[in-house]
Amino acid sequence: MRRKAILLIMFILSSLAMSKVLLLYKGSENGYGQSIFENYIIPSLEKMEEKYDLVDVEKEGLPNLENYSLVVTSYYTSDMEDAKDYLKKMSDYLALGGKLLIINNMGAFTDKRGNNPTLEELNALFNLLGVNYAYGWREVRVRSYIIDKKFLRKKIGRIGKKPIENYTIFSPIVKVFQEAVTGEGVYPVGFYGKRGGMLLFDHAFDSTGVPIIKIGKVVEAILTYSENQNIVLVLGDDENVIMAFKNALFDIERKKRGDLSRFKAIVLVDGKYPIEDMSLINYVMNGGVLVIVSRGDSEVTGNVVFLKDMLNIPKDISFGELTVKYYTPPDGYEAYLKVDGEDAGWIYKYGMGKIIFFPKDVLGKETRGYLFNVILRNCPVLISPIVNSYAIFLDDFPLPAYNVYRDTIVKEFGKITDGEFYYNIWWKDMKDIAKHFHIKYTSALVTNYNLRTDFYSFAEFLATPYPSNIIKKLINDPNIEVGLHGYNHLSPVKENWKKEDLINAYKALSSFMENFLEGFKPVSFVAPNNKIDDMGVEALKAAFPSIQLVGTDYTAKNDFSEFIIKDGVVIIPRTTSGYYPTNKLVSTAVSAVLNFGTFQYFIHPDDLFAPDRNPKGLSWKEMKKSLEDFLNEMISYYPWLNNHFGYEEATVFKDYLETKPAIIYADDKIKVILPKTAHFPRYFYLNIQGDFAIRGGKIIYKDKGIYVIEMDENLMEIERL
Repeated sequence: MRRKAILLIMFILSSLAMSKVLLLYKGSENGYGQSIFENYIIPSLEKMEEKYDLVDVEKEGLPNLENYSLVVTSYYTSDMEDAKDYLKKMSDYLALGGKLLIINNMGAFTDKRGNNPTLEELNALFNLLGVNYAYGWREVRVRSYIIDKKFLRKKIGRIGKKPIENYTIFSPIVKVFQEAVTGEGVYPVGFYGKRGGMLLFDHAFDSTGVPIIKIGKVVEAILTYSENQNIVLVLGDDENVIMAFKNALFDIERKKRGDLSRFKAIVLVDGKYPIEDMSLINYVMNGGVLVIVSRGDSEVTGNVVFLKDMLNIPKDISFGELTVKYYTPPDGYEAYLKVDGEDAGWIYKYGMGKIIFFPKDVLGKETRGYLFNVILRNCPVLISPIVNSYAIFLDDFPLPAYNVYRDTIVKEFGKITDGEFYYNIWWKDMKDIAKHFHIKYTSALVTNYNLRTDFYSFAEFLATPYPSNIIKKLINDPNIEVGLHGYNHLSPVKENWKKEDLINAYKALSSFMENFLEGFKPVSFVAPNNKIDDMGVEALKAAFPSIQLVGTDYTAKNDFSEFIIKDGVVIIPRTTSGYYPTNKLVSTAVSAVLNFGTFQYFIHPDDLFAPDRNPKGLSWKEMKKSLEDFLNEMISYYPWLNNHFGYEEATVFKDYLETKPAIIYADDKIKVILPKTAHFPRYFYLNIQGDFAIRGGKIIYKDKGIYVIEMDENLMEIERL
């Protein structure tokens, strides 16, 4: 059993690594299949830069199918030597993730030696394509065809009699692009889906043998088929562009191939304007969204401002002074970004589509969401998954108090100690804020700051009664989750710790915490100094198997600075921290909300007298006012956002990152499909014009044309009326 699993994994990995097409024909058919390949399929493959092998199945047999992402067969006759063996190999190939396109005839209905396949053995293959076969071959007069126009190659003349058989399509994800209308009824004769498709008998050809169907287009549709049709094409390299789409669970392609209209957007990194590539011009003219992320030939230095009238933001949001290179916009544009009053970010309607310029000098982690939102708002129709969750972490709380007087505290409150400020003033105010805004906190407890790795002491935590007194209250308080910040404040990375020492330190912390609550099983952990590595996660899990969430820093540049899952632990980087300035707090939080509906806010009780976190030397009253302004701005403008404890976020993020929805756009309908094992509700941004109806979900908010949708069932359908 284990060997089969390993083989399956190896096959899947090899399938992902290669992209090659196998073309099979029968040499005995006097060039029938070979000519179809050479005239109508190979030119399309070469245009898409797809590698291929052309093989005579009778002379050379079946090669190793694991080397191919798609097999295309083109046979005229229905008999084959060792037909059952052929069917078994093809069925196994499909079952392991391969794709098969059958042109005209299966080619293995009968065996030259008389050992003919049974109907069950035939359907072992057909069923994996999403169809069921029931014999019944006959010739009938075809009155007309119903054909999806994007697959129609030429006008259809007189049709006459054609072979018909009983194929029933049972899969909802199979797309029928050609149907034959007869006196008996309507029959599917051309279709494709996740595992491939069929062009039945000679319905794809007219009486002279010339195709009426774009066969190469069918091959392309199968090669590029995805259950998630939120696909973008990114040409060029930029991590922030890639991650903006990955966070929103988009599929990303890096090579321009096939029908460009399938892309929700095309992003040109370091592209130039005006556009010279005719394929990109046609893409935009026909309704596509082309985004240029680059540095233009004009330059301006000044305050960078995103405009609230053009984006889903509470106010014009400033990002401070930058030198920005941009392209001068064409006549008739709309600006969404100004630098020193100049329109440096713009949208231009071109044909049926739009061109968006986003200055590369402005793009960073803290502005990914603004890039994504301008794309979302300008796509003709788009539904995008979001997390719909934010958490507030009280970093370093509870913390040791040293019974000392700090100038900043004494100046504002008189002669009180650090402990009196933390536990009698700061914590009281934080509880009042939580009550006023109906929010909840996740704390991150730290027991000392001694940085020692050789001896595990809790003397600092017990030096005053404040920490131990409050932990007894917090541990049973339903309005706060008690998480961990570490045994001490030394980052759990291999340059600081030996793995065994770190495990022992955490086990000592676990034993210490059982003095307050037996069986204490924390779920949330905030990495000291926001730094952790693989060794740190392993040590943490060894001592605290219950840990499911680790908080880090979004602005860092390492493997732990993105929203990912590591060894079953959800990494939640802080997008926003500190008390001021309000504009900075709002700008960074809003960016994450615009990208995928989340933000993570971290504050410390000792920020007041930390020079790097209170550089202006503000009073606690002033810092608290800034915090309240920030929360008021975010909660009032995004009232639909769910506030969670860390342990709740761990579940929400895990489901979001591991259970990706299938999103299918079909005519005037959008289908969103999730397995029944997914956690519900799930949430989405929706940009759609006009009236629509929803089944399996509901609208929970609308702002500036963007809807927030709650999905309640595993199938949600949105139909434009």
